[in-house]
Amino acid sequence: MRRSTADLLSALTRDDSTRILATLIRLTGDITLAEDARQDAMVKALSTWDSIGIPDSPRAWVIVTARRCAVDRIRKEARRTDKEAPAMALFANARIRPNRWCEMTCCAWCSPAATRASRSTPGWR
Repeated sequence: MRRSTADLLSALTRDDSTRILATLIRLTGDITLAEDARQDAMVKALSTWDSIGIPDSPRAWVIVTARRCAVDRIRKEARRTDKEAPAMALFANARIRPNRWCEMTCCAWCSPAATRASRSTPGWR
């Protein structure tokens, strides 16, 4: 008798979760990244296995999928820092600190002296 996907994932989580996590920590070198990747892989398994069927080796499938999730997350974080550096350089060169910039824009927006036209931004019209 075939087990349902939810039952199999429940058993896999209960029985092999520590082995999967240990393997992912060894592969990634980061406990938090390994835990997040394992969780993402379990969610993907729940949605994927219902449509394509349960693989021959569910634990191996989860490990491979979690490793791919970890690599994707590392790549995404690398791109984020590439985008943050130029933005922070603008504030570093400016004479206004980032927090002060937020205070100024919020005060200009909420000030009763500000006109309706000055409060509207082009994207919000």
